Amino acid sequence: STQSTWAAPHVYFAKQMVTNACGTQALINVLLNCAEVDIGPQLKGFLEFTAEMDPESRGLTIENFDSIRDTHNSFARHQNFSFEEKVATEDDDVYHFVGYVPKDGVIYELDGLQNGPIEVGTYTDDWIPAAHAAIQTRMASYQDELRFTLLALCRDPTADLRAQVAELTASGGAADFPEQQLRQVEARRAKWRAENARRRHNYIPLVVELLRFAAEKGALAAAATHAAEKTRAERDARAARKAERKAGA
Repeated sequence: STQSTWAAPHVYFAKQMVTNACGTQALINVLLNCAEVDIGPQLKGFLEFTAEMDPESRGLTIENFDSIRDTHNSFARHQNFSFEEKVATEDDDVYHFVGYVPKDGVIYELDGLQNGPIEVGTYTDDWIPAAHAAIQTRMASYQDELRFTLLALCRDPTADLRAQVAELTASGGAADFPEQQLRQVEARRAKWRAENARRRHNYIPLVVELLRFAAEKGALAAAATHAAEKTRAERDARAARKAERKAGA
């Protein structure tokens, strides 16, 4: 069945009512369907507060729930300039996040742009193969599109790795392999923290100074012309690729 319905009260679903928040929306929809996960006092309070609401009211509450809004905004890029809101067209690249959860033998797709959970498969013991098939079907529906990202919400591996290291060390065994894995995980997270810090940093004063310096050296006009030509060429190439896809459809 692929029926989108609000007739599944055992599945928590909030409709996306805020633009540019599909990632946060997907995370919340997945987490609030994981009864075995300790989601913390803030999300527990949100779940209790919105339990009897319809999907649209839940989506509106996300926007007005301080802890969720503040956490979401903390990952936003710093922006000192005000731009007019632009509605995406068919020529724009648009990215969207959806979630998949198992509930009582049924796999549901949780897409905040839909009106409710969508049944995409059933399972008996292991839900991953059926979810895999549903995800592949969705990916195949986007002709010639190769840009997909698959993320899994899973247990923090560092706790298990530290426990393995402690157990092996206490028993006199070799803990080299779990220690290496732990270092790799910690290094990867350090890299993520640095990337997030750079992404959120305000580079505008630096950019203004670089532009002023380039103007003083007489290099700004040529750089602007080169950038405009490069942007135009990329736009034309993207339009040509989309025209080819449409012609071959």
